[in-house]
Amino acid sequence: MLKILHRRAGVWDEDLVERAFAMRAQVMFSQMGWRFPGQNPVRDEDAFDTEDTLHFISADDDGTVTAYGRLNPTMGPHMFSEHFSEYCHFSGVVRDPRVFEHTRYLVDQSKHDRKVWRRHRGAVEIGIAALCAAANIDAINWLSSLEAYTHVASVNPSTRPLGLPVPHAKDDR
Repeated sequence: MLKILHRRAGVWDEDLVERAFAMRAQVMFSQMGWRFPGQNPVRDEDAFDTEDTLHFISADDDGTVTAYGRLNPTMGPHMFSEHFSEYCHFSGVVRDPRVFEHTRYLVDQSKHDRKVWRRHRGAVEIGIAALCAAANIDAINWLSSLEAYTHVASVNPSTRPLGLPVPHAKDDR
């Protein structure tokens, strides 16, 4: 089950969002090992979860959230404008009403085999692509690994980087 939620549009499920925030925290803290000041290891909500955020949540029939992604408009504060502007070497931070930022793309791989969690991940990806097409969103910005960027660029040759690649310790594994 994929749900696309948007508070300002009145399409909202508080319980599902709470389960998604719990899954986000669990995946970031336990599976990915992310650590940052002020982090809550049981519930991840940040300043970029606003009334304008589009939440893409894929859950099992029993309500277990397995995959999550969000889109935020780039006209207001977003992750690149507030935290990652140094990655925008080529043209600076993008601010355009037809460009959204994609962040918190997470998949809980602990509860299912690869086939199941990949289906949930695919649901979020397809939901984002379908919404972008329907809403006339021209592009999405996202911070990715070199491997993920290469994959996306092979599928969509018009993919362009915002900046130069930045080496990461996990890149050489």
